[in-house]
Amino acid sequence: HTAYAHMDGPVAIRYPRGTGVGADRSRAPRILEIGVPETVREGREVAILAIGSMVGTALQVADILAGKGVEATVVNARFAKPLSASHYRALFERHKLVVTLEDGVRSGGYGSAVAEAMADAGVPRRHVLLGHPSDAFVDHGDNCRLFAELGLDAASVAAKALAALEEA
Repeated sequence: HTAYAHMDGPVAIRYPRGTGVGADRSRAPRILEIGVPETVREGREVAILAIGSMVGTALQVADILAGKGVEATVVNARFAKPLSASHYRALFERHKLVVTLEDGVRSGGYGSAVAEAMADAGVPRRHVLLGHPSDAFVDHGDNCRLFAELGLDAASVAAKALAALEEA
């Protein structure tokens, strides 16, 4: 709906493999503010910024972290670009650690765009960037198996977040 209403330039929509999670189709469509992420769960220590199909994984990660006594905010990025620097700055300032999670290549992807925007804004780096490796071939196959092999399943992401929190 937002892309259809956007008149100021081109829009790209990425459709991932598989089925979507969590879309409430009973609600009337509304025009979203471009670049502004949506917070779907509030926490204090870790912010997990996920895009696309990885939002469901981020919610699972937050559940795992909650079981370890760590409160996590989960953010549905909704947009890879442009990014609302003020919204992202606030997330970085409120949390000890920020994890970006994407089903795409890290290099030049959503997470690196967040890192660049925060570097440009002078925000200190407390960021774990998770996605597909940049210079490696990823086989075709079942998403669950592939994500586990890539360390992008909920258990692996939670372990990486906990390790990064300990270092911080």
